This record gives sequence, structure tokens and C-alpha cells, in this order.
Amino acid sequence: MSRDYQKEARNEVDRTDAMRRWVTARIDQIHAQVTAHDVLRRNGVNLKQGGSQREEQFSCPFHGKDNKPSARVYPSSARGPSHVWCYVCQEKGWDCITLWKKFSGFEGRFTALLSQIERDFGLA
Repeated sequence: MSRDYQKEARNEVDRTDAMRRWVTARIDQIHAQVTAHDVLRRNGVNLKQGGSQREEQFSCPFHGKDNKPSARVYPSSARGPSHVWCYVCQEKGWDCITLWKKFSGFEGRFTALLSQIERDFGLA
């Protein structure tokens, strides 16, 4: 009896698409409930207590001592989730997931990183 390779390929694609949708849904949930402000504050970065709805400058914790603020955190908008841009590191687009990874030094699987964030922020 010969194998149906086309059917196997379709099943594999279906599993891959389902996994992609599952991971995307988790990322969307994290972005909806955790901001870059939240991750920064949780890791000791001093921000004003004005909430997470405005831009704030701060000293970037990733490139050494700053004499003046070198990074800015931007709130969520229609164009994307909240994020950080450091003018010294020339890094932009650090969202809450990327920031969590940088602060924790996490080097495992991406889905394990998502699980860690979900657990630490009490997300279902």
C-alpha cells in the first residue's frame, strides 16, 4: 500500500497553521494586557506613575550608565503595541515581550517565553 504524501503534507500544513494562529493569539493577548511600561516598572526602571498612556523618557538599562534619559517608551496605538526606542543603542520596537526577554536573559523556546510572561503577569 502506498502512502498518500499529498494528504500527509496537507495535514502538516494544517497543524502548522493551527500552531501559528495559537501563538499569534497568545502574543495578541499579552500585548493587550501587558505594556512596555509594565515590564519596565517591574524591572526597576523609574517612570512617572502617570499610567501607560503617554510617552516617557528614561535612562536605558541595557547600555550602561546614562547621565540623561536616552530612551523613550511609547504607548499602544492603532499602529502597534507599546514599545521602547533607545537612541544610544539605536534599538527601536522593544515591545513588552522583547523587553521581558532582555531583562530576564531568557534563551529558551519562544512559546516557553510566552508562558513565563503569562504566568508572571497572571494571564490565563
